[in-house]
Amino acid sequence: MNPHPDNEGGAAVSAPENTGDDALRAPEEIEEHEPIVSVLPDSAFETLRRQYAEADGERSKTMLLLPGRWKGGLAVRFHPIPFDDTRRQARRMVKGGETTESELNFVASIIAEATTEILMRPAPGEDLESMAALMGRPEPVRFDAVLAEAVGVKADVSKLTEKAIVRLVFKNPEAMTAFYAELASWLREESAEDEDDAERPT
Repeated sequence: MNPHPDNEGGAAVSAPENTGDDALRAPEEIEEHEPIVSVLPDSAFETLRRQYAEADGERSKTMLLLPGRWKGGLAVRFHPIPFDDTRRQARRMVKGGETTESELNFVASIIAEATTEILMRPAPGEDLESMAALMGRPEPVRFDAVLAEAVGVKADVSKLTEKAIVRLVFKNPEAMTAFYAELASWLREESAEDEDDAERPT
């Protein structure tokens, strides 16, 4: 007697193999699986999850401005800038021809755009404070005519852009590009800290 009446040849009928290819199944048919990381307690991932959640929060970074020149007396506080703004500036540089001048203008423009305000020490050894607050000004001092006058730039900067003033304040192209490199690393979240403590040299 054939134990498999639906199989005339009498061969055993095998169940179809489970290929495990969920892509062939509708989403509602896919069973929920245990979380991949369940082998460790949730507490092991609390820091990672907090850092991921904080990625949408407000970030800032403070960098000493040319500490070899101003001995830690000046600093710049930065905030992230939209990626589209960086791309726009990069396209402008390419459109104008990738020359030394266009590259320096690109670097200066990103520094200027990311600047929140300039900080200074009222006296050596004292804490950094907002330059605007120390001067009694309502608006933050950025790379503007106020900063240019404060550090002794002799040129008429009243009609210059912040990008142009960045270049005048730095004067040294190599120093400006090195400063930008550290800023860009932070903007890309390659550096480990978001900090308002600029006591360390840059």
